[in-house]
Amino acid sequence: MAKKGKKGKKGKKGKKGKEKAAEGGELTIEDKFQRATLRIESLERALVAKSEETSRAVAEVGVLHQQLKRYRDDLDRERADRFDITSDMTRQFKAMQVR
Repeated sequence: MAKKGKKGKKGKKGKKGKEKAAEGGELTIEDKFQRATLRIESLERALVAKSEETSRAVAEVGVLHQQLKRYRDDLDRERADRFDITSDMTRQFKAMQVR
């Protein structure tokens, strides 16, 4: 059988709460300033990271627009070539029918 612990009152709980209040109570102005400074630095680093990510994305968009323009130009050339070929074949076919 397991041994049972002591019966009766346990240790005082109020003392721990008072110690925490003394340690983590009101922050001094210096602590607030340091905390705000660290928060600002953290936000600035996050902003720099997002700015770099945005710059890369904008550059990638520019590259993709150039690529899209090149593909559209290629497609227009292919369509013009196909039209020229079909026109030439139609002309040849009509010339053969006349003979």
